[in-house]
Amino acid sequence: MPLEMRAESLAKGFLLGLWISLLVVHGSLAITIEKGSLPRIETDEGAPIHIEADSITYDRKLDQYIAEGNVEIVRAGMTLRAQKVILDNKTKLAIAEGKVEVLQQTTRIWSDRLELQMEEQTGRLLNATLYFEPYETTITGEEIEKLGEDHYRVRRATLSSCPGPNPDWRFAADEAEIKVSGDAVVKGATFQVRNVPVFYFPYLIYPASRERRTGFLLPEYRSNSRIGYGFSLPFFWAIGDSYDATFTESYYTKRGFQQGVEFRYAPWESLKGTIQGEFIHDQEKIDSAIVSRGGPRKDTDRWRVGMEQEANLPLGMVSRAKVDLVSDNYYLEDLSPDNDERFLTYLPSIVNLTKRWDSYLLAGEVRYFRDLVAPKDDNDFTPQRLPSIMFHRMQTPFGKLPIDLGWASGFDHFWRPDGSKSEVVTLAPGVSWPIALGPFFKLVPYAGWKEEVFTSQEREQGGAWGHLSTYSYGVSLSTELFRSYPVGPSGSDRFKHTIQPEVGFQGTGRFSSGDLPWEFLDRTPSDRVIYLGLTQFLTRRTVKPDGSLSYREWGRLRIIQPFSLREQFKDLDELDEERHPWRPLRAELDLRLLGNEEGRRESEIRKGIWAEPRQFLNLKFRNEYNWYEEEFNELSVTLHGADGRGDELALSYGWGKRVTGAGERVKFARANAAVRTLPFLDLLGHAWYNQDEERFSRYGYGLLVHPSCWAIRFTHTIEPGFGGRATDHSFRLQVYLLGLDRVAAF
Repeated sequence: MPLEMRAESLAKGFLLGLWISLLVVHGSLAITIEKGSLPRIETDEGAPIHIEADSITYDRKLDQYIAEGNVEIVRAGMTLRAQKVILDNKTKLAIAEGKVEVLQQTTRIWSDRLELQMEEQTGRLLNATLYFEPYETTITGEEIEKLGEDHYRVRRATLSSCPGPNPDWRFAADEAEIKVSGDAVVKGATFQVRNVPVFYFPYLIYPASRERRTGFLLPEYRSNSRIGYGFSLPFFWAIGDSYDATFTESYYTKRGFQQGVEFRYAPWESLKGTIQGEFIHDQEKIDSAIVSRGGPRKDTDRWRVGMEQEANLPLGMVSRAKVDLVSDNYYLEDLSPDNDERFLTYLPSIVNLTKRWDSYLLAGEVRYFRDLVAPKDDNDFTPQRLPSIMFHRMQTPFGKLPIDLGWASGFDHFWRPDGSKSEVVTLAPGVSWPIALGPFFKLVPYAGWKEEVFTSQEREQGGAWGHLSTYSYGVSLSTELFRSYPVGPSGSDRFKHTIQPEVGFQGTGRFSSGDLPWEFLDRTPSDRVIYLGLTQFLTRRTVKPDGSLSYREWGRLRIIQPFSLREQFKDLDELDEERHPWRPLRAELDLRLLGNEEGRRESEIRKGIWAEPRQFLNLKFRNEYNWYEEEFNELSVTLHGADGRGDELALSYGWGKRVTGAGERVKFARANAAVRTLPFLDLLGHAWYNQDEERFSRYGYGLLVHPSCWAIRFTHTIEPGFGGRATDHSFRLQVYLLGLDRVAAF
């Protein structure tokens, strides 16, 4: 833990380097050098030593070099100050005493006395204080002793990342013996708040090595209305260099005991992954009134199995897998600690294999969906892609011809135990011919064909197979206009506004045979469309102090409005029938109004809660607007901003399709806010509103107290009852210490 890291830095970064620097005087010199004629010594290592003192004396009889009075020794970024420094050539003992101070780039040491046995590389510091700037951590000890290679003992030790002589918190111990390659053995350890002991550990063994060690991890606590009060104790098993596992035993007052295991492996650089599993014999009685997920829960033996893996295979192939399976529709809602998971309606599992070339892509995929609202936990009617294979060629120049050629091809097998099944073979070539019309315009005629041949089962005999042919053709004409504007007093920084107008025509059509399984095919309508498009960019060029240039995109807007000629000139069969030639308007807007990056700026130790706030304001807008129904087919608006002092707000509203792609839309509004009321106090709030069901899915509040070196986060989340389920309340309390991250959760 921190003591190991600090002790290693002390010995290797200071003591060894300092006293090697002092051991550079040779021969039987007998001199006294007064202040004002001080030496500059060149060493074999090439870094000179600058020595300043009121006097520097060599004692022939004792064979000692003595520097006295305001001694300052500087070498290679390290400074030693003391009232007296003695180097004994006989005993090879170096001593500094009297307000000893050592300054290095990232470390400061204050001590009454410093001793180092140079040949054995052992030594000690008396009444010492060490400060490590990257970690903002202070260690004190009545005696810090180096016993050997990577072996230290600290008596009457304290450790804290809080400033000042009376820190808000600290760890204290009667004695700590540390082996950097092994364990830290601590005796009489306490955790103190304002020097008042809160927890006591008479004897504690902590793995100080950077290597993983087998042992128990910190316990975790949870509580909400669904599980009651929960306690989890994880055990870590360091199986080997490339394998480890965590076993977790949990107990929930309403549910009983739960077992969990997580196995991690990385036997080669090309392969890494995780396998997880959970099991619980649920003691809570099944409530037949809770039917929000297709009926009441049936099983008491409940489980979840997951796997994530990434593998770089021979021939440049890459395989990725993410598998997530549960025993019943209510498992995530009842037992998952992740609030977002508990509202999922579908749970996907995907395994794929890809091979890329410069212009080609070969990929295979198996995709399985678990319908978490299927009646009676019956997933047999959910269609699965088992498997899907594709081979694509990007549209790139074809040989020496002036055309670009590409294609998409694939095979999909749609399967389910109950309901129709289908196999679909697809081939979709496309060709385009970019033509430059002078220096300002670009003309691109193009054409494409998509052939889908399918077979289906459990349909009429005459429709057991068939095909769907879709063709497209068109032409686009575009240009680019831009103008630069100087920014700032010197005018070296500039804004560039780019406009790319486009007009085009596209025709699509199709013909088919057989009974089409539309739930497995793309529904591309026959149409002839002209469209207008407009894309705008706003980019800023900045000249850095070293003369180099940096570019940042401040905004991008793209609008496309199609108009259907077929709809405009179609024959009307009914008197009340109307023409709807204006197709939905599609628009995308990205604005970075302030700042280059979202989130916070992190340092070596100030991460998460303590990271420095950034100032930024970003707006993202996506929409597809239907002129005739006067509503959005698709809509997504996100505003995310922070003021640089700690206030942060994220708002989003949207109509989104569910992950099945079945076309069902979900309307939602979401908000997260943090308001810094005091330099050390943030008020928190969050809400998720389901517009379809006209209810809050969840909302809550909290606070974050974060002085300079510790923090407490408290949150209360409310989930209003629905589907026979009572309103749920979740409380969470987390404690953080600077440098140690989260140390407790309740």
